[in-house]
Amino acid sequence: MLKFFEVETRFPEDAEEIPAPAVAYVAQQVKVPAEEWAAYDWAGRAIKRHPVEIRGAFGFRECTEEDQTQLAEWLAVELCGWGCRGTGWRRPWWPVAARTS
Repeated sequence: MLKFFEVETRFPEDAEEIPAPAVAYVAQQVKVPAEEWAAYDWAGRAIKRHPVEIRGAFGFRECTEEDQTQLAEWLAVELCGWGCRGTGWRRPWWPVAARTS
């Protein structure tokens, strides 16, 4: 999951999304049989914990509604030239980032 997130910037929805050669390569690197991947519990506690740990390792967190609002406003300014904020048109001063560090 770590390498998948690093490349795709999202987590796989199921085991089939990860190519067998990638599973074999990572298994070799961590010295675990590739067949262990089939035993990963996609409904258990680990599937909830691992994304949190992986996001933390990359310095990310889950997107909040406030993040979405800021991103929409930033996109309106950057893609359209100007954005509407409150009662008038103006450029925002904040940087948009999903990183925690």
